[in-house]
Amino acid sequence: MGLVIRRLLLDALLDIFVTPIWWYTSGLKAVAHWWIYMTRRASASLGVLLWLKNLFVPMFGQRDWQGRLISILMRFVQVIARGIAYVVWMAAVTALLFLWISAPLLLFLGLVFAVTG
Repeated sequence: MGLVIRRLLLDALLDIFVTPIWWYTSGLKAVAHWWIYMTRRASASLGVLLWLKNLFVPMFGQRDWQGRLISILMRFVQVIARGIAYVVWMAAVTALLFLWISAPLLLFLGLVFAVTG
């Protein structure tokens, strides 16, 4: 029984020292890949560049000036709305990335303040 307890305590102590190293190496690399994936996914999902590319292409083949005007206005509104959605999404994902980076420090500071009073 004493060997099991000693082994568990040794593993717990080792985890205390290994976890911060993993957090800022392999863990941060995985989170950075997630951030890149989410960036690409948001870009593909919202398609802001595609809407910009087709800004002056008439919708539904309407080549008269009224059709072109409506097409440009509708696509311009879409580009603005999707651009805002992309910026908000990227701000949220970037905030999560910075939270990952700062979480161990914040937890350590919280522990210090809780212990010291």
